[in-house]
Amino acid sequence: MFRISVLLFLLSLTCSAQVEVMNLEQYELKNGVVDLATIRKLRGRSTTYGQWNGPSRNKIWQSLKVFALQRDLDFEEYNSDLQLNISVELGSDGLIKSILYMTRETVMGESEDSYRVRYDDNYPGDLESKLRTILHAFAEQYRMNSISLNSEFYPLSYRLKPIEPKLEAGVFYSIAEAKAASPETVKKLDLSSQKLKDFPEDIFDLTYLEELNVSRNLLEELPRKLWKMKHLTHVNVSRNLLGNKSFHFRKNNTLVSLNMQYNSMDQLPAHIHRLKNLSDLLIGNNFLTNLEQQDFRPMPALKSINLYNAELLKYPQGLEQFENLEELDLYYNALNFIPPSIAKLQKLKTLAVSNNRLWKLPDELSTLIDLSTLYAHHNKLTDLPDFSSNLSYLDIGYNRFESLPPHIAELTELYELDISNNDLSEVPELLKKLENLQNLFVSDNPMEKEAKTADKFRQFVVDLESKGVVVH
Repeated sequence: MFRISVLLFLLSLTCSAQVEVMNLEQYELKNGVVDLATIRKLRGRSTTYGQWNGPSRNKIWQSLKVFALQRDLDFEEYNSDLQLNISVELGSDGLIKSILYMTRETVMGESEDSYRVRYDDNYPGDLESKLRTILHAFAEQYRMNSISLNSEFYPLSYRLKPIEPKLEAGVFYSIAEAKAASPETVKKLDLSSQKLKDFPEDIFDLTYLEELNVSRNLLEELPRKLWKMKHLTHVNVSRNLLGNKSFHFRKNNTLVSLNMQYNSMDQLPAHIHRLKNLSDLLIGNNFLTNLEQQDFRPMPALKSINLYNAELLKYPQGLEQFENLEELDLYYNALNFIPPSIAKLQKLKTLAVSNNRLWKLPDELSTLIDLSTLYAHHNKLTDLPDFSSNLSYLDIGYNRFESLPPHIAELTELYELDISNNDLSEVPELLKKLENLQNLFVSDNPMEKEAKTADKFRQFVVDLESKGVVVH
């Protein structure tokens, strides 16, 4: 316990000139040998609120990865079985306070299922000298948006050798390979993770191309000609350096799916409505702080939009322009209000508003008769609208329900329900009326442990299981 306290205290110290960047040996010289329990504490993945810090951690992971690549440090080029572990401490202002880095080695035991983990300062080649320079520079310029800031420590892990790609039949993995094949056979091209800084012009010679993946590169611009490719249906440009003005959209009638996640946009790029048949749009994991002020143009073909972890403070009113939307993903934002105008999305089938700050869901959701799936866990909800009876999946775990609304028993199509981790003190007998219920998640509620309801709760579980319901 003493070592943990010392470590946390040490990591809270900052040098007046620059952020303190330490390897494991430097820490131990000051504080003695670090035990495994202390390292595990430091590398824990829970936020200060007890939730998973994955979405925020993924953003800082991606930012550091690209920052290093831009400065000619590719972690995977060292071809080592070691793993590089970096723990970043952030202050309440989102600025980096300290960084601790080390290597992690997995040592297999005598049996196939046994292994142990060793933390050390065993850095291959010139990795450490380059790493220290880059970490200092990164710390000086990086700042996490307050919307994403939900923890003090962010553990990052990087492989030191490339992942062996899972080669798929019919997919070409280099332009040379594609150009050597018969043109009509080249329909899928994967140029991901090739450190491309410029878009390869040779791609335009592949006139039958249908699917293009240029994710995990260093692209800052996409050429206008991309949107003129006559057979192109799927494009993945995620994890690059693309901004609002990088896309240069032109009228296109073939593209149906566009993945733009993990880039540098703060709103939808201009003229995206020119993609006339775009059905699936993934634009989450960007910094869409200006999306709420943006005027959207109608996109009648759009069926699904992913705004996961997009740093939204307010629900974008312009979404009502997408009147044929069937799936809306607003996971991991900072929304405290969903407006009644969401009812204009009359074809909505799946709505995900989990991990926000919602106190209430609008009553107008009751008018969405096609809504079948609702993810609303990890909010502050205490009540629910009167949903359409077509709702078949409902997750309201990790909220503040003290009782369930009576109309939940009228959801006759409900086959899976999660009410775990709430404040339910009374056994919800009304759930026995749900004839199609197959899975019920109900753990970590007061009714399970309180003496006055424990016996009744156990009988409730027995009754449901006798009807074939799996109770978790």
